[in-house]
Amino acid sequence: MKKTIFSAIMLICTGLFGQASLPASWDMSNVTTPPTGWSHKLDIVAGNLTYTGTGFYNSAPQSLRLDGSGEYLQLYYTGRADTIEYFVRTNPGTDAGTVFNIEESADGTTWTNTRNYTKSLPQTLTKHMVRLKNSSRYVRFIYTTKVTGFNVALDDVVVKPAGPSASPEIAVFDGSSPIINGGNFQPGNSGLYPITLKNNGLGDSLKIDSIRFSGASAKYFKAGGAPKAIAASSQANMLLQLTDAPAGSAKATMKIYSNDGVGNQIYTINIYAISGIYATEPNVVPTINFATVRAWQSKVDAGVTNAENVLVLVSKDTITETPADGSVYEKGSYLGKARVVTSGAPGNFRIDQIIANTRYFVKVYAWNGYGNFTNYYQAGYAIDKVNTPGLNAGTYYSNLSVTDSFFVSKLRTRLRTNHFQIYYSNFGATMVEDFEAYDTTGGRRVLTCNYSGYKYLFVPPIIWDTLSREHSYPRSWMPIPSSSVTDSTCGSDLFALFPVHQNKANAVRSNVPYNNLKTVTFQFLDGKYGQDSAGNLAYEPPDRAKGMMARACFYICAAYHTAAKPFTLPTSNQFITDLQDQKVLKRWNLQFPPSKYEMARQEYASFKQNSRNPFIDNPNWACYIDFSNMKYNASGDCNKVSASTRKTGRKTVSIATMPNPATDKVSVDLSAFGSKNTNLLVMDITGTIVLEAKSNGKLPTLNISKLPPGVYMLYAHTPNVHAAVKVVKP
Repeated sequence: MKKTIFSAIMLICTGLFGQASLPASWDMSNVTTPPTGWSHKLDIVAGNLTYTGTGFYNSAPQSLRLDGSGEYLQLYYTGRADTIEYFVRTNPGTDAGTVFNIEESADGTTWTNTRNYTKSLPQTLTKHMVRLKNSSRYVRFIYTTKVTGFNVALDDVVVKPAGPSASPEIAVFDGSSPIINGGNFQPGNSGLYPITLKNNGLGDSLKIDSIRFSGASAKYFKAGGAPKAIAASSQANMLLQLTDAPAGSAKATMKIYSNDGVGNQIYTINIYAISGIYATEPNVVPTINFATVRAWQSKVDAGVTNAENVLVLVSKDTITETPADGSVYEKGSYLGKARVVTSGAPGNFRIDQIIANTRYFVKVYAWNGYGNFTNYYQAGYAIDKVNTPGLNAGTYYSNLSVTDSFFVSKLRTRLRTNHFQIYYSNFGATMVEDFEAYDTTGGRRVLTCNYSGYKYLFVPPIIWDTLSREHSYPRSWMPIPSSSVTDSTCGSDLFALFPVHQNKANAVRSNVPYNNLKTVTFQFLDGKYGQDSAGNLAYEPPDRAKGMMARACFYICAAYHTAAKPFTLPTSNQFITDLQDQKVLKRWNLQFPPSKYEMARQEYASFKQNSRNPFIDNPNWACYIDFSNMKYNASGDCNKVSASTRKTGRKTVSIATMPNPATDKVSVDLSAFGSKNTNLLVMDITGTIVLEAKSNGKLPTLNISKLPPGVYMLYAHTPNVHAAVKVVKP
């Protein structure tokens, strides 16, 4: 759950709809699920919700990113605050016009500015402190006026409590856990619930005037042994009792009236106890309405009256499973073969892990209670099914025909017209969060490596460490400076980017071509690296990805090729003139047609970018293009292409580096190359060339001291011999 491209959509995340007890802190480790009392409103027009770059966070792995006028981070707390500490910075430069405020409020409506940053935000991460009023119960950081090019990084916010005052101050505890004013207390079904009352004041005694109950089950509750007075810095116990209540849910509001001197004279606690074994059975059938049905996503509105919660299940098969009373089914878990979409308050829910042209069954149960006291209405439930659509190109290709000799140029014009760029940094916020990843237990999500099938578990937002964003058409093949690729349209196009394991897939494949392998020298799950039948280095993805990778490469060439900046197969890159064989990709394209998953991915990317990959909609179109020169192939024969510049039979040899890992200098043993002039290139995991050299010696030395830590591929080649070895800099 990150940013999208629609200015009308706003994301408001609230912790657990309560007050935080002081001290309260948040390190921004999971911005999608703030702690109790914390909330934020983020304008999701552009950029990420977080900063993950070095220098923009204090506690790894990220800070909160405010990048639009009116965005804010807010805390609602109980008790008296003394100070708020935080780390903050903006981008380097002259931030004329930027206004960033820290405000406080007693009621959440009327705000007072307590610190103002006008053109004065620090440009390196700096710890600041602001004193708060004892009467305030809200504090917020608000980006009042944004200036283009300047955002705010905010991290490690801590609100510290004021020291004890002379006035009496009430605090209520369930054991060692505070029960905040206005909060909920779910004690279970023992019937006798001990509660501790404390006086945090240093002077006068806390006098308890009365304890009163209201609500549906009020007559069954009483406060046994409630103290009349509590001395300063002391505590006393009372016993909340539930007696003679009918079996089921017992709810009441308890108000403690006292002479609290800091604004809590009426301390309110919402009690939800259980009489017997389970909460009251809801005895009501929910409703189902499919609010949105797309090839890549469906939303279901699960409604219910006279019940507290709903359990929403989804499956490709008829759902026969029934929930068991006393069991809680976590979002992302399974009940039999059915996956749990949600288990909580009714509302509108997204069903993830959706693919095209597929029927899904949805079943909804109503339930009341919590924990082991959960009670489902098993006799009545709502069930329905929905069919997701398939590819829907509409009139997108209405002016194109493969019989037109200008087909290739017209296709490029079509693909570039009205294309909306999603920046590389937003791949996680869009493709990952909206489509690729799916829910599992513990508030985590699952993202699958496109090459290997490796399942990566993460708590949103995605942090690119174990996984990375792979360019199917490598960056080093692109005829633009490596430093410009990331923010270019070709380097950020959703149709050509895929999540893969960084060290065991991205770094391994690097920029070698796709092909079927004859000899495998490295394998990680489903992804293989080695030599093809001609002895050339190659990477072989699993069958499920082969056609998809082929169509992604075709798309990049069709959309971005120009005479001045050629995107071809083989690539025109100066180093790798002898790589990707288009015939291999054309064979994969026809052998492995678009799956329902790839169709759904097409529809999602089209929805975001306002463009389509024509080779998913029309796989046979690839046969009408000679990708070696991007010329029209009127025959439509996939095997009829220009003579390839691909060199076959190049000898692959082994080389060694010493030391490896290395932090400073690396010696390369080129004995296998004899005395011939040898080209040496070092590439990072994205395929960017970071170091080049030439040598006719057998033991040249490369200086890698200025390279950042990471995994690199060292390539050595002559016209007839080549080699590759991984270099690690710790």
